[in-house]
Amino acid sequence: MTTKLDGDRTIDAPAARRDSTCIATGTAAKAAKAYGCRTKLGAHPLPWVDLPEKQDEYVPLSGATGTCAGIPEGPGITTDRETARDAAPIERCLLGGDARTDTPWKPEAHFGAYAVQERAAYERWPGYGSHIPSHAPQGAFIDDAGYWASAACPTGGGERALFTVRRTAPRTASYPTRAQLAYVKQALRIFAIRVAQAHGCAAPKVP
Repeated sequence: MTTKLDGDRTIDAPAARRDSTCIATGTAAKAAKAYGCRTKLGAHPLPWVDLPEKQDEYVPLSGATGTCAGIPEGPGITTDRETARDAAPIERCLLGGDARTDTPWKPEAHFGAYAVQERAAYERWPGYGSHIPSHAPQGAFIDDAGYWASAACPTGGGERALFTVRRTAPRTASYPTRAQLAYVKQALRIFAIRVAQAHGCAAPKVP
């Protein structure tokens, strides 16, 4: 299925976000009905969709109030891009040092079926061995640096929520320093604890 936006609007334009989201949720609702799935739809239409639009929407990390709230500044990390905290099945926080550069670190949270899908993706990647979220509740990635944590949650079919923090820099980038790794581990702990609590989950197991 394809859709065409009016004028020069892109799918990331604020005026188009609500329409794009309605298309996605409407399609999901019809698919759930067709396959006999049990689902609970919202009672009210979305008034807006709060998403970052472009690179210059990076703001000082010290003023974060959304998905990056509570994470302190660290080595080379002073800015962030975030969305409002709304207990969504996927939550992301983008951490950066400069609005003109790529984001070096991305804490993420996945719940329910999204956590299942994320763990399955790591199973398909060669070279990880036992260093993947599906083999342990917490740990460290061995290729491009980063960590994962997990938490038991009352929803999502009993699947543990998955929290990760990974680099978004190219693989050719220099390996993080010990201080940087210590910082991102701390950032993951802060992120996982806050998001797990918002979803009513147990205290997460963190590296």
